Amino acid sequence: MGGMKKAGLSVGGGFTLLEIMLVVSLIGLLAVLAVPLVARAAMQARDAMFINDLRTLSGAFSQYALQNGDYPEDAPPGVLPEDVAPYLRGTDWADAAPVGGTWDWTRAPQRGQTVHGGYATLNLLAPRRTRTQMQAIDRDIDDGNLATGRFRGGPSRYTYIVETHW
Repeated sequence: MGGMKKAGLSVGGGFTLLEIMLVVSLIGLLAVLAVPLVARAAMQARDAMFINDLRTLSGAFSQYALQNGDYPEDAPPGVLPEDVAPYLRGTDWADAAPVGGTWDWTRAPQRGQTVHGGYATLNLLAPRRTRTQMQAIDRDIDDGNLATGRFRGGPSRYTYIVETHW
């Protein structure tokens, strides 16, 4: 009886072509359903890492200001202001932000002045997120409106106001 079929199944331990095609189709369907979910979860994880880095960096600059009497001077994009590194606690300024882009620190030239909406601001230049995606991040940080609140901006610069005025 080896090789004879009974009710559409192979009796000798092998699989029919139809069974193999069905299994492959099911695996393909599961992959089609799973890939977008995995991609969305990865993006949400990077967004959460960005928010955490933003808070860590903001805290580092605030700690610097508490210990030194003022925030560090303005620095070019991607350049960490002098003497701030010990305050970072594991966040690497030189790395791209989890959502892409370059970190930038700005401070107004004098007390009472503002730059990008605040006296001291932490900026993200050229992230790899759409404005809608950045608004979703803003809802987790602030008020969900990129025109107001502590986190604002777009499309190529997003600003987190560390200090409104000194």
